[in-house]
Amino acid sequence: MSEAFILHPTLAADTIQIAHWPLCEVLLMDDSRFTWVILVPRRAGATEWFDLGAEDA
Repeated sequence: MSEAFILHPTLAADTIQIAHWPLCEVLLMDDSRFTWVILVPRRAGATEWFDLGAEDA
């Protein structure tokens, strides 16, 4: 069994969740100067998109 997904507290404080997908969280950065959409993998140990395995394709 994999460990539960927990969003880092800094990301939780600085973003607005706009979608919840099985593979990732879609977040909007709370910054009026730039539109930053952030995809956060919902996989244990994954911090970047290239950390995802072939089964996630």
